[in-house]
Amino acid sequence: MVHLTRSEHRDQVITVTVPGVCGLWGMNDRGVGLCLNAMDVPGLRRADGLATSLVARRVLESTSLETAERFLRAVDHATQETYTLGAPGQAACFECSPRGTVRLDPWPAPGLICHTNHPLAQPDGDPNVEGRADSEARLEAMVTRLGAVPTPVESSDLIAILSSHDDAEHPICRHEKSGSDALTTFAVAMELDAQSLRLAVCAGRPCCGAFQTFSLEPATAPETD
Repeated sequence: MVHLTRSEHRDQVITVTVPGVCGLWGMNDRGVGLCLNAMDVPGLRRADGLATSLVARRVLESTSLETAERFLRAVDHATQETYTLGAPGQAACFECSPRGTVRLDPWPAPGLICHTNHPLAQPDGDPNVEGRADSEARLEAMVTRLGAVPTPVESSDLIAILSSHDDAEHPICRHEKSGSDALTTFAVAMELDAQSLRLAVCAGRPCCGAFQTFSLEPATAPETD
């Protein structure tokens, strides 16, 4: 976890990241939250595009979901990535790639968004992407579980989904197994309310790990972006 403060504007960001990377998942004191899903389609890359971690850090400095969307549409993306954004009363999901940016419709129900690691709005990539069957199975399990949760969805509901093993071969909570290096390294659940901003994170598999909660005071200064 990294807590960043720009003292000249008093802007704050909490980001969950890995060593050597400037920032990935997280939220800021304007109530903008971000989660990522890689969609590494072979051959779909742009040498002069902006890397995912740098795009994410800029998104986490946005003052609203709308300004984050404008940036995602304006930038040239190096690879294919899904950026799921939240803000008080809002959620949106964007598939970004060297081909451009597409905003997904709410799904599986109004106000709900879910995604795993294969393209949905831009499906014309390589149909034999490694891990496609795993990603599709995890998405199906997520849709089923999320669709059964009464709204409003709570952090505890998200943690239960992220900890689940409905498909024994392709569970949402992935553990090490022979022949695959895919596993869940951490899980995140955010509550983005105008009065309270909280991020719960578990290092390791959420089905057997402990979550820690971090908070930010919502910003009161005028918006600048």
